Amino acid sequence: MTLESMTAFNAVTTTLFIRPVVTMDKLEILDVVQKIDTLDISIRPFKECCNILALDRPKPNLKIHHVKQDEARLHAEAQVELAVAGITITEIKIQADADARCDLIEE
Repeated sequence: MTLESMTAFNAVTTTLFIRPVVTMDKLEILDVVQKIDTLDISIRPFKECCNILALDRPKPNLKIHHVKQDEARLHAEAQVELAVAGITITEIKIQADADARCDLIEE
């Protein structure tokens, strides 16, 4: 990701992005990946949000106004509301009598 693209992304989000390899080139990153033995994991096909939402032709030098336009088309707030609406909260309580609780505390 170019510095211009990072600036554009930072302009439309308050989310902190950790970029541990930002100062490395691709060959340096490949060296690290091979040293920590994660190359096979990183090249597996996986349907993640980047694959689903990615542009057909990525643009390495994004402009802030283009990112803002794309962000507006996502309707992120509606997507979050939809995701949250499907949440089920289950409360799990331990059934124990008062004496048993006291025994647990004293131990």
